[in-house]
Amino acid sequence: CRGRGGIVAHPNAGEPIVGRRHRHSPFVRLALRSFMKIELCPANPAATEQLRPEKNDRSGIGIHYVDAMLKPLKAGIVLPDGTKFSAKRRGLKITLACGTTKGEGLLRRLTVGPDPIAMFDAALAEAGGKLSGRLFIEDGRWCWER
Repeated sequence: CRGRGGIVAHPNAGEPIVGRRHRHSPFVRLALRSFMKIELCPANPAATEQLRPEKNDRSGIGIHYVDAMLKPLKAGIVLPDGTKFSAKRRGLKITLACGTTKGEGLLRRLTVGPDPIAMFDAALAEAGGKLSGRLFIEDGRWCWER
C-alpha cells in the first residue's frame, strides 16, 4: 500500500476504481454515483389557471402560480428512508428542505425572463442543486431525484 501517490486497490473492492493514495495525501474515492427517483405527491393540474390574464396578480413573477404549484409539497412528505421533505415560498425565495438540509432558490425575473413557468423552473433547479438533487414533475406527479 505504500507508494508514491499511486491509486491502490481497496482490500474490500473488486475493482481498482475505489482506492486511496499514499498515507500522506488525501483520501480519494472515485465511486460511481447512483441516482434514485422518489415520487412525492400528485401535482396540482389547476395551477396553470393562475396564469390567465384575468387572474393578474400584479407581481410580475406569477406568485399565485408558484403558490398553487407548491401547495401539495407544503404538507411535509416523509420519504421512504424516513427523512421529511417540504417546500415553501416566502417572498421571492423558494426553500426546499430535505431532513436538516435546506436549499434556496430565487424567482429571478431579470435573469430568466418574464415567463413565470421558466422562473419557477429555474428557482427549483437552483434550490435543488444546493440540496444535491432535482425536483421535477413527471406524469402529473412531483418527483425528487438525488
